[in-house]
Amino acid sequence: MIKSKVMLCGDSISKGIIYDNIANKYKKCEKAFAGILDKIFNTKIINISKFGNTVTMAEKRFYKSFKETEPDVVIFALGGNDCDFNWNEVSENPDGVHVPKTEIKQFSTMLKKMTISVLEEGKRPVLMNLPPLNPDAYFNWISRNDETTKKNILKWMGSISMIYWWQERYNCAVQDIARRQKIELIDIRNEFLKKSDFRNCICVDGIHPNAKGQQLIANAIEKHFKATLNA
Repeated sequence: MIKSKVMLCGDSISKGIIYDNIANKYKKCEKAFAGILDKIFNTKIINISKFGNTVTMAEKRFYKSFKETEPDVVIFALGGNDCDFNWNEVSENPDGVHVPKTEIKQFSTMLKKMTISVLEEGKRPVLMNLPPLNPDAYFNWISRNDETTKKNILKWMGSISMIYWWQERYNCAVQDIARRQKIELIDIRNEFLKKSDFRNCICVDGIHPNAKGQQLIANAIEKHFKATLNA
């Protein structure tokens, strides 16, 4: 086992949230990927992930928790909410100008700043990229399957595929930070894309990995740390 104090800083995916189709609500996955970290590191992980976290929201909690707990390793798993839009506003004004929750330049700057702060303390930052989303399912989700809403949102987007490539920009931003700063990257996106149909690993909302997807992430994390640390 690896004996290190590990912090996980992410959003609802890192929190282990999935959508329950039977109960029609979000719930905690019984076998969330964060749980595998407890076993790998033989300690309780400091999970400061939160539903809806953007990099701005996460930053405030990160610095306080990092100072108080002094972890050896910090895994950052952010971007999925940063690239999202206020779809109600888009639907109400499809001819208007709309920006994501965090513009990509600000996202990159803030994420890079957090990783540097970990390095400066002699600790180990690790970045995790984004799982792919299912654009068709996500489009249906944000439009609530309402035809008028669909029409308005599609008018602004131009194409449903825009949802996928827009999120891909933020995924590339994470990977670019890892490359430029020589920071470790856990490539979970590739684990999904290697599947013949990764959509089977995504919830009905098109964006949250389901139980199968959580297991894919767990496998990627375990493989990464067993290869880079003495297990």
